[in-house]
Amino acid sequence: MRHTWLNLYQNFFGNQFRYYSDDTTVERNPFFEAISRRRYNYSPSRDEDRVRLVFPAQVLEKHPDYTTLVRGGRSLWCHNLAYEGTSPRGYRQFSFNLTGGKKRFLVDESDALCIPSRCSVIPSPFRIGWAIFRPFGAVFGYENALRMMHSSYGERVSYEEFCEITHDADPFQPGALVRPRMAYFYPRAKKDDKLLDLVAEYRTSSRDAAGYAFGLREYIEGDRRRPPPGLDDFIKWSEANPLALHPYGLVLAPSSRTNGEFARSFYRISFGGDIYEEVHPFELEIVKNEI
Repeated sequence: MRHTWLNLYQNFFGNQFRYYSDDTTVERNPFFEAISRRRYNYSPSRDEDRVRLVFPAQVLEKHPDYTTLVRGGRSLWCHNLAYEGTSPRGYRQFSFNLTGGKKRFLVDESDALCIPSRCSVIPSPFRIGWAIFRPFGAVFGYENALRMMHSSYGERVSYEEFCEITHDADPFQPGALVRPRMAYFYPRAKKDDKLLDLVAEYRTSSRDAAGYAFGLREYIEGDRRRPPPGLDDFIKWSEANPLALHPYGLVLAPSSRTNGEFARSFYRISFGGDIYEEVHPFELEIVKNEI
């Protein structure tokens, strides 16, 4: 699936339904996940020897046998975290056990969201889509998780040296090329403005497109409930037109809001000249040998 502006809006995992469709019935979003609507409360349990993690449905694409991890968005207590180097795509990996389980799981850092005990996540239907990830932490951004991983190293390196090792392996170093992660990245530009710009461009592509443009504008602006004629053609045009693709991004620097005590880990990203100040690593994919 191409990373078009339209696809990123349609498939965001917080949307239960896809509104851009010629079907007369509302189409369910196949990327919807309960994580976007679940409430995660403060935990009275200390998390110095275990950590609360949440695993998205996409983890099953790489590990079909990890169904135990995906439980409708429930958080799981994970024990015995150990750093396992980097994956072929460059993501840091870690392994762990679940409470009472002997099976060892191995996942990329992009496969998990971290919730420190002292933190809570309260979903809101009024929250701007892209801010959903702001309350979540990142495993390699959490001091308690790093200390747990360091303990598996024994006395080979100090904790400070271990932090340097994992920091140097961070795939989101300044200058890294990234792209939005389908289903988890929500464009921050105003939806109507960007899609209306694309409709205006689409209008010039053919006589038929010009005839459909007014209905498409009404639909995108919310003045028309039923999908208009030509919507499927507009979707196909978006898939094939470079102008409709969301631009790649460049990592500029870690965000000043990064905080290891609360697992906050954000990056400053430039997407086609637009600067996004606080992007969670969960929202991004590393671009490697794809251009």
